[in-house]
Amino acid sequence: MRVDSAAATGDYLVEIKDQYVIYGALSNFSKNFEDIEVATAEFIDQYQDKEFLWKETLADSFQAFL
Repeated sequence: MRVDSAAATGDYLVEIKDQYVIYGALSNFSKNFEDIEVATAEFIDQYQDKEFLWKETLADSFQAFL
């Protein structure tokens, strides 16, 4: 919702398309966010063999032990 005018409705897409600096910044932000998602997934994947530590409860582990 636009906030620049009480009568204005819609969004700011027209202005963003005209402002290449803003468009470039949004593109860089999206690329950086995708890189962070990939790095996070790789980090989490390296600990998949230890996931039982946070997925199993103590009671479940004890019952399996018994």
